[in-house]
Amino acid sequence: MFKYVIAFLLLVSPAFAQSDSGLIPNNTVLGNTSGVRGSARPIPMPSSGVTSLGGGTGALTLGQGLTRSGQQISSTAPYFNVTEYGAVCDGTTNDYAAINAAVVAAQAAGGGTVVFPARVCVINQILAISGAPSGYTKISLQGQGQYGSWLVGKGASFTGACVVQFGGQGLVDGMSFNNGSQAGVSGASMHGVCNNRPYGGGGIDHLVIQNSLFVGFGLSGNACIYNTGAQQATTSVFNSTFNGCWHGIKVDTWNVGANIVGNHMFNIVNGILINGSANAVEGVNILYNEILSGNARSGATNFRPLDIVNACYDCHVAFNVFDAEPIGAFNYCASNALNRAVRIQNSATTSFVTNWMAKGFLANGSYNIGLRLTGNTFPDGCYAFIQNSTGFIASSNWAFAGSSDGQWLAIVDSQNFAVVGNVAYGPWGGIAVGGTVSNCTIGNNVVSGTSAYSPCTSTGNVGP
Repeated sequence: MFKYVIAFLLLVSPAFAQSDSGLIPNNTVLGNTSGVRGSARPIPMPSSGVTSLGGGTGALTLGQGLTRSGQQISSTAPYFNVTEYGAVCDGTTNDYAAINAAVVAAQAAGGGTVVFPARVCVINQILAISGAPSGYTKISLQGQGQYGSWLVGKGASFTGACVVQFGGQGLVDGMSFNNGSQAGVSGASMHGVCNNRPYGGGGIDHLVIQNSLFVGFGLSGNACIYNTGAQQATTSVFNSTFNGCWHGIKVDTWNVGANIVGNHMFNIVNGILINGSANAVEGVNILYNEILSGNARSGATNFRPLDIVNACYDCHVAFNVFDAEPIGAFNYCASNALNRAVRIQNSATTSFVTNWMAKGFLANGSYNIGLRLTGNTFPDGCYAFIQNSTGFIASSNWAFAGSSDGQWLAIVDSQNFAVVGNVAYGPWGGIAVGGTVSNCTIGNNVVSGTSAYSPCTSTGNVGP
């Protein structure tokens, strides 16, 4: 029976052999029923089946007073309309003073919602929305939807800064942000919205961004959303669109319990970058996103839809579509496994479940502990590479390995792992271990390429 299966797989394999991932899988969860790359758009987060990953079911408490139950987080009264404080929002006039006055009024009231019209508001300096250790204010920025209410940063004073910087509780809903350049690779060098808590102390600064749009911010190192500063800063992002960013979402501190859900990113260098080298990042859930990295105008040559480096503990990545454009001479599928598009380094108990990952997967660094790689689809010839990992499992994955540069799965210098129940076909659809490996099991896999299981225990595998 198996020979007929292999014959069928070899018959259909040329159609997939050098896929450029021009079609993403039909995915009604992502709003993409046509299979055309980029046709998916953010949809509301499901009311069940997702929030449980964040530590419970039902309402998910976000910081102090902001709650998410069902599909929306609502802004709260009192309301402060920027036009009532003198904002013109004609796309030219500097509205900083008027918008800042509305923010100051909301802070003085102990919190509230700053409302923007469906026009283009321009500011020439950072809009700082801060709290204090002894009493955080909760400020919402409420717009009229993507492509409706624009907040545009223009001017040299933004260099290295953010259009909006939160330092207390916050919500951004239905806003659009730009750095003065639709192309994204000119204008002032700045970030979009930042959560930057410059001090320690009690409490959690939980910023929620939803239903918003980010265009531009494409100069080297710029981020459309940036979670940084001292500990206790957390940023969740729902149902938002990113176009032209260098980093879509950049996290380099804490972000405990954050949810990054239902977002759409394209024309970017790095979709989501998590780097916990300064302060470990913990408990981040990355769910139902569609991320296509690659922007020739950026001048970059290496693009990653997801890059987790230096400590992401108990992070969960599920139901996403990841892809990267092959721009210039860069080849994600070359024999140098470090080129893979999706990367995880130096992390513990991180799971990748039911994702569609083009251009390969890389887990390396000085250690990875408790990695779970389950139920994913690897649609092109880029193989997965796992190195220096302990206590991981790779199970129920499907892969087409059409590249002559390696097997579907290569495991090096790792121990205490299991590779079970995977299906890999194509001329190099094999599984291989190398270097120093121990206490490992490879069982019940169906492969069509040459494999090397020793010294692992091998049982029930089918194929060469």
